[in-house]
Amino acid sequence: MLPPLRWVLSMTQQVKSSNPTIPCFILPMQDMQLILPNEAVAEVVGWTPPTPVEAVPDWFLGEVEWRGETVPVISYERLNESPSDGRSEKARIVVLNGSGQFDDMDFFAMVIQSIPHMLRVDIENMTEVQDVESVPSVQMVVNSPVGTGIIPNMVHLEKCVHDIYRPS
Repeated sequence: MLPPLRWVLSMTQQVKSSNPTIPCFILPMQDMQLILPNEAVAEVVGWTPPTPVEAVPDWFLGEVEWRGETVPVISYERLNESPSDGRSEKARIVVLNGSGQFDDMDFFAMVIQSIPHMLRVDIENMTEVQDVESVPSVQMVVNSPVGTGIIPNMVHLEKCVHDIYRPS
């Protein structure tokens, strides 16, 4: 299984510099944590209820205004058909950089359950969890010193959003 493009680029750059650590965000979700390299995250903002969009799946929560742009917002849990108990009182929105595969979508966003924390992840201390059901939005499940985390398939997430979303 290949890691996401941004992860590979970041990892390659760090390894070339003889430093096998990658600055990452640990994003708290409902029953899991996502691990993303810092450059995948544009900004973490306070909770703002997304403006609903008609005729979209339940995982597509709507749009928010961010720095003068309208950004689509998704629920990672709902996209994966995980039970979603809503959001916590500490919920935030993480605005993610697009990969560049779609010219008309520079950013998209996800709901997270509280303030993320930054961590330098040592790639030598991460191991892939082998016995995991294959899910398109999960690139890899890993064990790390901070526990089990999911590296999301950012290209898949971005494609899901792009396939149904057209900004108003």
